[in-house]
Amino acid sequence: MQTAYWDELPVFLEHPENSSIRAGSTRIRDVEVLALRHQASTPDVWHAPTFTCEVDGVVSDEVILSDPFFPNGSISVLFCTNPSTGRPLPFAYRVYLDSGKVPGQVNKCIEKVFQQMWLGNVVIVRYARNNAADRVCYSHMQRHESEIVLALVGEWLDHIWRTAFGGAEA
Repeated sequence: MQTAYWDELPVFLEHPENSSIRAGSTRIRDVEVLALRHQASTPDVWHAPTFTCEVDGVVSDEVILSDPFFPNGSISVLFCTNPSTGRPLPFAYRVYLDSGKVPGQVNKCIEKVFQQMWLGNVVIVRYARNNAADRVCYSHMQRHESEIVLALVGEWLDHIWRTAFGGAEA
């Protein structure tokens, strides 16, 4: 099934350190996100607060991950295709990575699960299916879904590793 739900979403975003919640934002709920924390040995589901605001006629959610995951800022990448096939996934995700502005700690979770070296935390947030040009929001990542997404993100991280380091082993 081909989908155009995600066409309007930005591919790459930077989230600076100490970024604050936009004025006029309202806390609406927590969403369940998949966290691959540097000090943990297994991935786990966390509750992250979301706030909603309107900017230029677009109502959008902001998920707050600076505490405890990214105190020095983060970058995020849209993840909506299978890394092996290039085919669209039924949902889109935003993968948050440590910004690298401050050297991060070795991620024990990624090292154990994927046998790859990685620095800093990785958090995966799921977009809701009801996104539109004037509404962008997040939804809970289902626990059964998180295992599939974890495998796909692991494949994607492996591709990044091989591209950056030419197939060097961790």
